[in-house]
Amino acid sequence: MAEFSEEDAQEASGIVEGLLDGGFREWRVAEGVSIVDVEAHAREFNEDLLVLEKIGELVPCLQLAEVGPVPVSLSAIASPLPFRRLSRMFPRDFIYDDLAYRVRRLEDETTFLSVPEARSTFLRNAVNFLANRIASVRQWRENRADAGMRASLSMAQYRGGARMTLPGCAFEVTTDTDHLNVYWSGAYYIAPNYFGHPTSPATGTLQSGTYVFGVKGGAYGSQVHWDTASVVTLPGQPAVHLHY
Repeated sequence: MAEFSEEDAQEASGIVEGLLDGGFREWRVAEGVSIVDVEAHAREFNEDLLVLEKIGELVPCLQLAEVGPVPVSLSAIASPLPFRRLSRMFPRDFIYDDLAYRVRRLEDETTFLSVPEARSTFLRNAVNFLANRIASVRQWRENRADAGMRASLSMAQYRGGARMTLPGCAFEVTTDTDHLNVYWSGAYYIAPNYFGHPTSPATGTLQSGTYVFGVKGGAYGSQVHWDTASVVTLPGQPAVHLHY
């Protein structure tokens, strides 16, 4: 894991605050760093806050080891209900009432924050996530010898940008149960992103950052189950075992 500097944190803070406030400019992204994941999550998180304020609910969060409460994407809670796309088939009142019901059902497995608290938590954790990425890529550029970043990814640096080759971390996920699908999420906003299958193991490549992993399929059904005790910062350990 790279130790990020105050300058790295300031750079990351400017990007994340800009994304949350709508003032982001793409030329501020450091060479070799992609923020497409943080961009998408900031946009979705802002939409979540608007919906939760509309229905008068608090923000559901999962408690992650060494991180604390992290907001959960409403899309993960409401799926497959298309609460963001209003239609004659799914009128507004029905969608909002159903979403409020689903949020309240989470009380036994989640904590809840007010909208201002959740926004502050998202900002703090996303800044740490991105500052680690900026520092890791800078160190990789300086010596090209970091054993944790010997893989590569083809992706844009920001939404709408040209695809390029960026440094990544090869990673492996094992589980107690075979033939499960594995998902990852940044440890600042719980939103499932497909990693690979079948376990065990599932392998893939991720950018540097702090992640939590989950599984679905088999006995675990169609909802992702997150191993909140297994939080991993990359570059660092090359694998994690999930107790599912």
